[in-house]
Amino acid sequence: MFQTQQQSHYLKFLERFDVMKKILVFIIYILLCTKSFADDEISFGYGMYVGGMNVADAKAELNINEQNEYSFKALIFSQGFTKFFTDFSFITESKGKIIKDKVQFSEQISSSISNFGDTHTILKHHKDKNTIIKYPNPEEVKIASLPGNPFLKANDPISSILTLMQQIKFYKKCNINVVVVTNHYMYEVNSSSTTSKVLEADSYNLASGKAISCMVKFKRLDKQDNISAYNDLNKGEEHKSTNPIFHFMKLSGIPFYIPVSIEATEKRFGAFRLNLQFVKYKDKVYRVNQWNDQASFPQETIDKLKLVPSKLLKNN
Repeated sequence: MFQTQQQSHYLKFLERFDVMKKILVFIIYILLCTKSFADDEISFGYGMYVGGMNVADAKAELNINEQNEYSFKALIFSQGFTKFFTDFSFITESKGKIIKDKVQFSEQISSSISNFGDTHTILKHHKDKNTIIKYPNPEEVKIASLPGNPFLKANDPISSILTLMQQIKFYKKCNINVVVVTNHYMYEVNSSSTTSKVLEADSYNLASGKAISCMVKFKRLDKQDNISAYNDLNKGEEHKSTNPIFHFMKLSGIPFYIPVSIEATEKRFGAFRLNLQFVKYKDKVYRVNQWNDQASFPQETIDKLKLVPSKLLKNN
């Protein structure tokens, strides 16, 4: 029984970590996708902390051409004690186009390696239809066959976060309700404005000043199990878990709002913090002391990730 409970607790942590990992991907699709930023490029990085310990880092490059077509590449690698459990590494590349003030993804291709095995996912949008292929093929509920077919209207992380960012840009508040698909998981995501917070820069976080803050709630739509860490949210004082709160801010020399911090709490594992630690935009560079690109993202692991698609496609 004790072992079963420990496994359940760890599985809850893994899902929480998985969702926070997805948030890492979400937030790095920042508001560059307007015509005034066409033919532009930005690089940036985030550190994720649980209970004060560094558990993951992310870095990304986003390019937009003169036709308002974007190309996005990102890496997310586990760090610290998380490497002992999962040694998780993730690479993703997304493409799409900006249509007026909206973003429409065309494809998102992702690969990962971990102690639990390799994965490769292909998500595509064509003529108001989404398709998804995942290797290895999971045995869980197929999201494309869920009642009401929410997958048909689902968004990828790009269009979801950019909708939120547009609201921050024009209205200084957030209020969205979207369906987001990540790998073979699907969530209903709701955001609402909450009390602004004053942030202070330190060796872990770039931001300093009053932020625009948004609470983001997740509802799992593909009920594949009963271990969801989010089952514990909003159920009274004895449940210490809280929904993530996004903090947006403008940095000097960068003419748009950036997600600079995310905070949440999970009752078993403590505080989650996601901090902006590196930004490069034209000749403007911000970097905190804790950011170490080469140490966080070894080239050997990047090379292994690039081999995952051919290996899995060959075996399936």
